[in-house]
Amino acid sequence: KTRNVVSALVDKFKQAKSNNENFVRVWGDGSSVRDFLYIGDAVSAILLAIEKYDNAEPLNIGTGIAASIKNLVDTVIQADSFSGEIIWEKDKPNGIAYRVLKIDKMKKVLNYTPATSLEEGIRTVSSG
Repeated sequence: KTRNVVSALVDKFKQAKSNNENFVRVWGDGSSVRDFLYIGDAVSAILLAIEKYDNAEPLNIGTGIAASIKNLVDTVIQADSFSGEIIWEKDKPNGIAYRVLKIDKMKKVLNYTPATSLEEGIRTVSSG
């Protein structure tokens, strides 16, 4: 089953808690950096782009904010009140080292900046 890293991590922590496990295994060393965008913000930006952007050139939709996988894990731990151990599986791939979008064009053309912080988005996803 293919999923994004956010939903996969949230599910891992929920499963560990429900199984009374005191650890969660996470691929890599946590150093990879990503641009995490809450789905509600993505939908808002896409709807604005449909309305305002009449151009064949690509338009990046993201937050432009760099967050490491370790930061994401720490955020999920706080949202789920997980007190167990994180086992970093350093023999597993980290993935691309850095993937953060430049969103200047989105801000200018759509007059839009995503409103949901990583912490708020994780809390919402974790509670759902």
